[in-house]
Amino acid sequence: MKVQHYINKDVWPRCREVTLRDGILHCSLANERTYVLTEAYRYDLHIRFANAKTDHDLTQFVRDWGPLDLSEKEKLDNTASIPLSDFRIFQRWLNAVLHLLAAFKGEAGDERTALREFVEAEYENERNFPAPLDEPLSWSILRQQFAVTGSIGDWVSGASMGEVRTATDSLLHLVVVLPASGELVFRRRRNRGEVEARWAIDNLKEALCWMVWYDEFTQHPIICCQECRKVFRGETAHARKYCSHECGHRATARKWQRRKREALRSSKRNQRRERK
Repeated sequence: MKVQHYINKDVWPRCREVTLRDGILHCSLANERTYVLTEAYRYDLHIRFANAKTDHDLTQFVRDWGPLDLSEKEKLDNTASIPLSDFRIFQRWLNAVLHLLAAFKGEAGDERTALREFVEAEYENERNFPAPLDEPLSWSILRQQFAVTGSIGDWVSGASMGEVRTATDSLLHLVVVLPASGELVFRRRRNRGEVEARWAIDNLKEALCWMVWYDEFTQHPIICCQECRKVFRGETAHARKYCSHECGHRATARKWQRRKREALRSSKRNQRRERK
């Protein structure tokens, strides 16, 4: 028996043409230009998607890598029309996951702020499903765990840091950053059996989430800039806090101004004491 360790041969179509009209992305699929979803990890698709700021950036991403998801009818018709807001809602959710992970590891941002952004993104993402629940599963977990009766966002704002950390721990265990599932595929070729271990990934949306998981699995996590919150890949082993020299300079200048103001206030307090 031969065991093969490569993963996934699920392919996804790029787009031949993408136009944005009245807030709708109209996509013409290029099925002759498919690519393997997991092999696209080397192009950092999740980073590109998370950082697509403008409508042009997002349109270009869809043109290069295809829609996030497709119905069976859209696959047959080779066309899809998707509200731009659908992409933005998922983008905010994915960014919220990345920022919560970074805050949990103490790499960037305040954990309370990151948790609030995440629970808000969870609600928005849930409401965008065809048959949404009254509230996301994560909200129900927090209500049960902390006996929350009012707004989850308000609870996060007023919770103690111990509660915030406990809530973060609970949600990071359950957040669906790995919707794909592992499977074994068995084949017989002549007198030999072959086993292929692979991930079953159905669409680009699942692949982007899988890439977040794979970053951690391979100990190659992305970094959230502590200044502008852009996500990026560290190019060297040296730890970086900022995505660019400009962000680093702004952060340094702000810290210098803060120290200058604190020194001025301290000087004034000392002068008042001396006069007394």
